[in-house]
Amino acid sequence: MVHGARPMQHPGTRRVALTVAALVAAGLALVAGGLVLATGHRSHGSAAAATLAAAPPTARAAATTTPAETVAATTTTTAPAGRETSLDVARHIAALYRLRITSGYRTPAENAAVGGVEGSYHTRGTPENPGAVDMVGSIADMRRALDWARLHVPNLAEGIIHSVCLSDQARPWLVSDGGLHLHLAFAASADAPDARSPDLMVDLGSGCRTAATRFAAAMGAVQRLRQAGALSEDGALAARRRVAQRALDGGYGTLDAATRKAAEAWRGYADAHLSR
Repeated sequence: MVHGARPMQHPGTRRVALTVAALVAAGLALVAGGLVLATGHRSHGSAAAATLAAAPPTARAAATTTPAETVAATTTTTAPAGRETSLDVARHIAALYRLRITSGYRTPAENAAVGGVEGSYHTRGTPENPGAVDMVGSIADMRRALDWARLHVPNLAEGIIHSVCLSDQARPWLVSDGGLHLHLAFAASADAPDARSPDLMVDLGSGCRTAATRFAAAMGAVQRLRQAGALSEDGALAARRRVAQRALDGGYGTLDAATRKAAEAWRGYADAHLSR
């Protein structure tokens, strides 16, 4: 054989080589396509595909898996991409665990109207990158989602499963249970102080399920309306009197001794001052 000349190759060998190359290429294309189908993010042009991570141990150990858990268990990355917004992360978690997002960014006025605490994470950030997001679903799915967030969201500041009281802005003495939901709040960065020791809680027994919390929520709603200038001083006192009477009439459920005493005191105070 002449040095530098190409060795002769049997035609059959060349066909086999081409066939193998074609199969490898096709296999890679199928794998890539499978990842796109699994994440469902590439069609949206989002960096969220990088956040798919292994499901929490509780989900992996389950005897049966849901489609969402199957997607989570077959991926390898473990942390949200830095370019993602908090809403991207929340949508990803909601898709994994069959949750529905019910609340995100709120203005301070909107937050007060729904009974949110002053300075809530919901009032931070922007609509596209809110400081907090609420989601609803089954208790089991919310627990799994909270487990995932604890493991894979480095800037998690709060992870709470609880219920809140919702008050009627026009009639603040009317209070309803907003239902259990998962609340996730996000610090400005993973290095922020509030991200280093996140507030984590699963509270299935209180929320807005007792007469005491309903009474307190109604009184708080009246106070916010007074501070906002929506009620005069006498109007706020009259509203507090209605809250107290509703509590004493059993409108919020069975009162404990301390709450009954507070309601009686407010009713007496209002009667004495409004009659002047």
